[in-house]
This record gives sequence, structure tokens and C-alpha cells, in this order.
Amino acid sequence: AGGSIVSVGYPPFVFALKQGATKPEMPSKEIMATLGIDADFLYRGFFYYDAYISYPTEAGKELGMPEWWCSGYGVDPKKVTTVLGVDEHGRATAWIKSYGGPEGTGLIRLWGNDQLPQDMGFIKKIAERAGSTPRPR
Repeated sequence: AGGSIVSVGYPPFVFALKQGATKPEMPSKEIMATLGIDADFLYRGFFYYDAYISYPTEAGKELGMPEWWCSGYGVDPKKVTTVLGVDEHGRATAWIKSYGGPEGTGLIRLWGNDQLPQDMGFIKKIAERAGSTPRPR
């Protein structure tokens, strides 16, 4: 208890592969709800496949997020604990969702596209600082 998971690819459970299936399916809302996050991006076509320009919040800047990046899978910012970045639609594309552990721990969602960042130093920095992040905003 009290640890963190840093997600830099697709959100957890975004692709479900049933036993014997040859291609992944979109998961049910119930599967995504196990993480306590808003999964409506799975059911809105433009959020599911498209990446939008994202910018860091003050909390994200404090943790070294880049000046901008492209990310998909934005979620309702009210459904996470700390928003680290938002897209042009106001959806949280980088965030921390706490599950009752020390402040700043839980599921840390960064980067949401299949192109890795050129400088991955901010990911390492955020992972190492988990538990000592800014207060939720």
C-alpha cells in the first residue's frame, strides 16, 4: 500500500483481449471503473483515437512536465486527484489518482500517445518524487 504506478502509454485496461480472441476489444466501463477514473474517452470517437496538444498545469510545471505535448485519452479533471496537464478541450491528459496512500502516490498518468518523449527525464523525476508531489488543485 502507498506505492505508485506511472503509466506512459495507453491507459490501463484500454484494450481488452479475451481468451481465444484474435484482436482486442474496447473494455466495458465497469473494467475502467475499477481504477475510479472517468472512461468516457472510450466512447467518444474523437477522444479515443485523436491526440490533442496538452499543456502542463502549475502542478505539472513544478514536477518538470514539458511545455507542451500531444496526448489522447483525456479524462474529466474532477475525477482525478491532481491534474498535471490538460488538453485543448480542458480534459486532464496527465494526472495523479490517489487511492488513499501517502500524498502524491497512486496511479500517475503521463504522456498518452505512442510516440515516446525525446527527453524522458521528467518521467523519471516524477516517478522518483511520487509521494512528495504538490497538493491537489
